[in-house]
Amino acid sequence: METLLGYQNRRRFTTKTKYYQYWVQNDLFDLVLVKTWGSLTSKRGNQQSIPIRFSDLPSLSANIEKRRFSHGYAIIESGVGINAVQIS
Repeated sequence: METLLGYQNRRRFTTKTKYYQYWVQNDLFDLVLVKTWGSLTSKRGNQQSIPIRFSDLPSLSANIEKRRFSHGYAIIESGVGINAVQIS
């Protein structure tokens, strides 16, 4: 039996007119950082997926949060945790 660790890290930021969120998810081969952003008042927005290493996650999260705060965003949703899944 093998144990797989799935890391969840979701943050959502907002200003009066914009939102930005990111999370980490497993894909077929590795971890992927998914970022979405857009307007709260229109349909404008976009999404980007970037393959990452687990060891890079703390520094990537810190850089994203630093940039969001410097642009006037506030955190409105946050979730962090590690889920262990048993497979046989």
